[in-house]
Amino acid sequence: MSKILENVTSFDLNIGLHTFILLHFCCHLFLSFSSFFLTLITFARKNTMSYDYSEESVKALLSWAKSMQLPKTLKLGISEDIFDLPKCVQASINDIEIHYPNPTFTPAINRLYRIKEALESISNS
Repeated sequence: MSKILENVTSFDLNIGLHTFILLHFCCHLFLSFSSFFLTLITFARKNTMSYDYSEESVKALLSWAKSMQLPKTLKLGISEDIFDLPKCVQASINDIEIHYPNPTFTPAINRLYRIKEALESISNS
């Protein structure tokens, strides 16, 4: 009888050890990825331009966007290609006009600022 209990106990310990090793590995994996994403987010925040969201600045940006003769396409970054720039700008203008000053829609303002910067850099080169 004691031999059977001895086998059961060692079997349970082996399962416990394997579970512990698996959990330990998962924790290290989670910590590695979470630190990677935190570093990525911090890097993105440091490289983000700060834009002016005051009413006057946003109105000036909207008037620029409405009066600008836009090309059909624009490459904003390595992975950002706008294939129909006039529609994209019009969508951003609509979002801003409807929802300003709701901070949820600041990406539309940021998008117009980034488009403006990209077009100015193209015209200056």
